[in-house]
Amino acid sequence: MIDINKEREAFEANQNTSLLLDRIEYIAAINAYMPKFKYANHLFVMQAAERFNFGWSMWQKAKSQAGPTWITVEDNEPPMDKMVLICWADSPDIGPEIDYMTTDDDLNHIWANYDNDPPSHWMHFHKVPNKSGAEV
Repeated sequence: MIDINKEREAFEANQNTSLLLDRIEYIAAINAYMPKFKYANHLFVMQAAERFNFGWSMWQKAKSQAGPTWITVEDNEPPMDKMVLICWADSPDIGPEIDYMTTDDDLNHIWANYDNDPPSHWMHFHKVPNKSGAEV
């Protein structure tokens, strides 16, 4: 399982810009770095946030390609309306199934088929290689 906060801390520790971390902040709701309010109009800080976001997205992509990993729903919800593999921590005898997260009429995030017993973990599907070896 990937703990998104531990990964973010590891990412930030590998950056050589402690001064910039005083001027930008991580916003978990959008999984991105933004200038702090008092630096919102500073071009240098805005560009630094863009560079951090690029680096953070590359870090996450590299981690996701390292191999299949289960992600706890407490750490991170899956992308909306995208099929993912799901499982339950309290019922290891139940095999993984396929489901997706969507929203109800009140804009609450819900699992489409498991309202009463939501899964505890989910995983992205990995691309299936084609005959030539190129990504599809």
